[in-house]
Amino acid sequence: MNTTRIVSIDEIEKFLQGTTKINFLVNSKKERYQFISETLVRFKYLEVRKKDKTLIKKYLQKVTGYSRKQIKRLIKKWKKGKLLASLEIIKNSRHSFPYKYGPVEIGLLVRADKALHFPNGHTLKRSLSRECKVFNKFEGCFRSLSSGRRKVESFYH
Repeated sequence: MNTTRIVSIDEIEKFLQGTTKINFLVNSKKERYQFISETLVRFKYLEVRKKDKTLIKKYLQKVTGYSRKQIKRLIKKWKKGKLLASLEIIKNSRHSFPYKYGPVEIGLLVRADKALHFPNGHTLKRSLSRECKVFNKFEGCFRSLSSGRRKVESFYH
């Protein structure tokens, strides 16, 4: 968003008074964080009076769409120099559980599910186990993995 015309606290005040019914939104999270950082630097947030800081916060709320509390948190991150760095941390450190079965195994389970006319999970498990034990239809149908889990090798060929 291009807000380079607003260069003083008075202009922020006029902007806030004149646009009470219009919401301006910046598109992506990265753009919002960059906009917040640039705005705080441009208006010398750390050096202005408390009254002016309030106006800057309201301006940021209006333009970014964040709540008062969120703006306060982001300013705190900005003061520590971690506002833009936090985007990379969030992107790279999201925890995800390892997959137990891959796409091939899931496909085989779907085929078995259809062949047995869509029973529930417990019934499907018991049917496949029984087929392995009683009928010896799937010789070596389960193999142990290094993690101790069992993995389906083959169902219907």
